[in-house]
This record gives sequence, C-alpha cells and structure tokens, in this order.
Amino acid sequence: MNDNKLFFSDKQSLIKDATGDIVSTNTIDFAAVKPDPGMGRSVFLNIAVTTGVAGGTVNFVLKDSADDSTYAAVYETGAIAAASLPAGTKVLRMALPEGVRRYLKMVYTVGTSATTAGAVSAWLDIN
Repeated sequence: MNDNKLFFSDKQSLIKDATGDIVSTNTIDFAAVKPDPGMGRSVFLNIAVTTGVAGGTVNFVLKDSADDSTYAAVYETGAIAAASLPAGTKVLRMALPEGVRRYLKMVYTVGTSATTAGAVSAWLDIN
C-alpha cells in the first residue's frame, strides 16, 4: 500500500543557508494508518534522495509524539556527508520500531555547513 497520505516529504528541498533543522512537510497520524496486527503486515519507513545534496551533512531523524506537540527522536541515521547523498540514493528502508506514538514526522538536520542543493522523499508503506 502506498498512498499520498503516507508521505512525510515528496521531493522536499534540503537547501538551508545555515545549519539546523528542516521539518517534513507532513506529519502522519499513525493511528489512522496502523495495520491490524492480525494481518501479519509491517509498516516501513523509506527515505530516498531525489536531488543530490551539496554542502554539509544531513542527519535523517524520525520523531514521534503522543499529542502532536512535543516530539522525541525515535530513530536517526547520524550525520551523512553530502558526497554520500547523490540523487537516487536510498538512505533507509526499515520497519518502524515497536511502540511509536501516534504522530510521526521527519526532521532533516543540516550540519557542518549550509546545504546548497538537495531534495528528499520520505514515506511509510505497509507490507
């Protein structure tokens, strides 16, 4: 299953003139997409670079929240150098950790220096 409602980012720009966070375009209400546990299906997080990154590093961070207000990191890739993020790079595909809270969003943390190019898509799919 792949639905636009399951996209955190669709070719979202990673250009930032200073270090810091870029928050995904969309927040997903996980309660609305969580599969029936008896169906034997898993929810996967996917992250792919759609336009090559130039400049600093990027840390891809999945965050969750119970109230859509206060978020905490659930998983992060760690800083990845721009040279390792050309167009077409599949940064991650992993099953969501158990126990994530209701609301999910991605945060792309630009570090080391500004980014002058780059875009990313991040989404959930259910298999």
